[in-house]
Amino acid sequence: MPTVHALLVGIDDYPARSLPRLAGCRNDIRAAGEWLRARTAARGTGLRLRELVDGAATVEAVVAGLTGHFGGAAEGDTALLWFSGHGTDLPASGPDELLKEPTGRCQALVCADGTLPDKRLGALLEAVAARGVHTVAVLDCCYAGGGTREVLPVRYAPPAPGWARAAARDLAALPGHPGPQRHLLLAAGRLDQLAHEDEFDGRTRGLFSHALLDVLGNGAYDGASSREVMAATHARVQRGSTAQHPVLLPQRPGGPADAPLLGGAGAGPRAPHLLRLGVDGWEIDAGAAHGLGGGGGTGDTEAVGAAGAGGTCFAVVGAEPAAPGADQAPGSAAAPGPAAASSTAAVPATASVPATASVPATAAVSGAVPGAVSGAAAGRRTLRAHEIRADRTLVRLEGWEPDPERTYPVTLSALALPPAEVTVEPAAGPAGAGDGRPVRLLREALAHAGPGGGPSPLLAVASGTGEAAVPRQPPAQGRLLLRVLVREGSAEVVRRDGSAFVPPLPLATTDDAARVAACLVHLVHWDRIRCLDNPLSALGSPVRVEIAPADDRTAPPRPGDGVRELVCPYTRTAHGYRPPRLHIRLHNRTHRKLWCVLLDLTDSYRSHAMLFPGDFIGPRGTGHALDGAPVELSLPAGREPRPGAGARDWLKLVVAEGELNTLPFLLDAWDPGVPAGRSAARQSPDGVLRLAPPPPAARGRDLGPVGSAGASGSEGTVGSWGSWGSWGSAVDDPGPGDWTATTLSLRTLVP
Repeated sequence: MPTVHALLVGIDDYPARSLPRLAGCRNDIRAAGEWLRARTAARGTGLRLRELVDGAATVEAVVAGLTGHFGGAAEGDTALLWFSGHGTDLPASGPDELLKEPTGRCQALVCADGTLPDKRLGALLEAVAARGVHTVAVLDCCYAGGGTREVLPVRYAPPAPGWARAAARDLAALPGHPGPQRHLLLAAGRLDQLAHEDEFDGRTRGLFSHALLDVLGNGAYDGASSREVMAATHARVQRGSTAQHPVLLPQRPGGPADAPLLGGAGAGPRAPHLLRLGVDGWEIDAGAAHGLGGGGGTGDTEAVGAAGAGGTCFAVVGAEPAAPGADQAPGSAAAPGPAAASSTAAVPATASVPATASVPATAAVSGAVPGAVSGAAAGRRTLRAHEIRADRTLVRLEGWEPDPERTYPVTLSALALPPAEVTVEPAAGPAGAGDGRPVRLLREALAHAGPGGGPSPLLAVASGTGEAAVPRQPPAQGRLLLRVLVREGSAEVVRRDGSAFVPPLPLATTDDAARVAACLVHLVHWDRIRCLDNPLSALGSPVRVEIAPADDRTAPPRPGDGVRELVCPYTRTAHGYRPPRLHIRLHNRTHRKLWCVLLDLTDSYRSHAMLFPGDFIGPRGTGHALDGAPVELSLPAGREPRPGAGARDWLKLVVAEGELNTLPFLLDAWDPGVPAGRSAARQSPDGVLRLAPPPPAARGRDLGPVGSAGASGSEGTVGSWGSWGSWGSAVDDPGPGDWTATTLSLRTLVP
């Protein structure tokens, strides 16, 4: 029987020094303990619970709980840390600290007798998760200094003398870059935000803990993923304090965020974007910075037309909800859960970005599942965008009234942006399309590659064939063109100049045609991420990318200016060829902190954020890819390192004034070996993303730590908590504000 191992830490009274006294931390863990007892009893799982309160919650006791109490957790168990107390931040000064802390500050929990730095805590939690234990940390404390204009008490402790030296020792003792994060973090706010307390029913509670337990105690969320739970929690916290933004890490699809908080089987991964009731009404957690509308601009908001085919619309994914409180089993077709379970778990996809360098495209989601509501039924629960802001979209409801206590997975159903042009042409010569049946199969598949079994809004399929093909829209300079050359039994997808995007694809059956259509959608999605741009940005080029050889410290760094392609050759040794190794640095050239994410878009049409998964870089500060570890540019599996062999990567740097959601930028590699039948194409929720992408390729070739061989995880590194979540913003900044993007091209060659 699986067991939940819980360590609950609540500190109101700090005996070590005259820190501000708190009043709700012990109440938080008392309520958390009550929920755990009730929940594990209902699930029939075991519970091993340990509580540390006030003076008993020393650094040594907390670490002992993480190693000793959690040491009894076995594969399949759950380990839960819940900390309510003060947090602090400290200046980073030593070289080890600056490699791991791009903001120039170290965040830490304040225990009864000192601090536990977040990086050390992350390493301890990761050691537990490495054993196959579902590991979760709920942290209700501050991680930022300075004052606040909120009248609510805050959980922030100014740093004491000696704390910085202790933090430096802890960071210096940590190993190098360990790979993608495996434990789940639910935090009360971003690293630069304060966590508040308030009165609820006569008791002081942490605003975040109260909201989270309120959601968890709502039967509508039985079996829901942590992603859905946190979306609802965020909305509740925002209604109490707009300066506090709860966040979730890591966000990668199919990761721990898509499991229930206490582990076990849930409804399966859901759409990465959700509808929720926010401060300004119903909203979706994707905005202009992810490509919706015109791509953002320099302001905080951007209006989007809502009339006709040009309006941006969303549809709710899943079975029709029952009335609140209906007596249904969680996960049943009429259950009030955030999304109904299905006989086949859906795998969420990511969201897309722009079609051209000057016209960013749309953020999008998946989540339609076999057995979910049909296109016609989903039409009864539609949403029309009426204001697109940088990080979210305000929507109007059409024909239905959501439960304000719920979140709903959503998908784009109408796209207001120009699609890529697609022509279907019989190949010249005797190997052409023969009787025309392959062309007819492909056109039929393209007609059903989008929402509700209709055409994909990402693909503008020309009418006619060959020279008679007529685009649906006038040609636009720089617009992506996909030419499909149909032969007897196969199809080639080529560029304007005739070079191939992918190897020839089979085209003899309806299933083959569906795979060709899915390939076209995937290629457009990847291209929009690569071409993401904000031409209206006033930021200019605030962050410089520097690339330096890892094996030659005397070589000057090469600036990545986005114009020249950087060629990185293999080195021939007595034992064969050695791949190039680089240090990649992001230098903030301004006098204010900026948020950055560095994407790697590979020539296998994958996009991941392993290099720098999203964090603030302090004024005039430097962020280091992989926390300063070397980045290895090895050839993909299957490409032998012999003269003339090579590979290409495009590094996409996105810089913003505030935090962005990184999930829409992630995309699995194109895998032609995964079957996609006609039925799968019909279930596609929109033309932006794949309905059921293949599982991450085993050890594909993507830039990563030395020796990683391109680990498939794409987000969140151990203890790297600066990129907490989708909704962050600075205390004095209500949204991500202005943003910009730059693309750098790398070519790896064997001379």
